[in-house]
Amino acid sequence: MYQNGRVRLRDLRIEDANSVVQWFDDATLRRQIHGGAPAPIGLETEQEWIRQHMGPMEDQQHYAIETMEGEFIGVCSYSDVCWRNRNCKVGWFLGAANMRGRGYGTDMIRLLLNICFEELGMHKVSLDVFSYNEGAIRLYERLGFVREATKREHVFTQGKYWDEYTYSMLEGEYRRRNAGEAET
Repeated sequence: MYQNGRVRLRDLRIEDANSVVQWFDDATLRRQIHGGAPAPIGLETEQEWIRQHMGPMEDQQHYAIETMEGEFIGVCSYSDVCWRNRNCKVGWFLGAANMRGRGYGTDMIRLLLNICFEELGMHKVSLDVFSYNEGAIRLYERLGFVREATKREHVFTQGKYWDEYTYSMLEGEYRRRNAGEAET
C-alpha cells in the first residue's frame, strides 16, 4: 500500500466492481475517460476485468484509490511499460463525483509518479487526455507534464471531433520539480 497526502493506493478487490459499475453509469465520466463509451459496463464484465488485472503484472499495475479514511474513490494505473526504454503510460479516474476537484487527483498523480520514477526506474511517464477535458489538462500542466503530441480530431463525441493530447514527464523534470518542492 502506498500513501501520499489525502490518498492511498491499494490492490483492486472484486468488491470494487460494484462502485466502478455505478460510476460508469455517468456519461460525463465515460466521456472523459473513453471519449463517450456507448453504454455503461456490467457487473460481471467489471469483476472479470478486475480478476485479470489484480496485483502486479510484468508491464502494468492497477490500484484502487482510497481516501485516508478508507473510502474507495477511483482507480489508477501504470501500463505499457517498456523496460528497455524505461517508459510507461499512466491513467486514472476519480469515480466518486463529490471527490473531484478537491486535491485527491493531485495527490494520487504525485504518488503514481513516485512509483514510476523511484520504484520502477522509469525515464519517461506519459498520458493521454482529450482536448475537452480542460480541468485535467490544467492539472497535468500544473504538475509539470509537457504536451508533446496532438492526435488531431481523434475522437468524435457530442456531435464534434476533438483532439487527443499526449503529455509526458521526463525523469530529470520529475527530479528537478521534487527538489524544488522539497526546498519550499
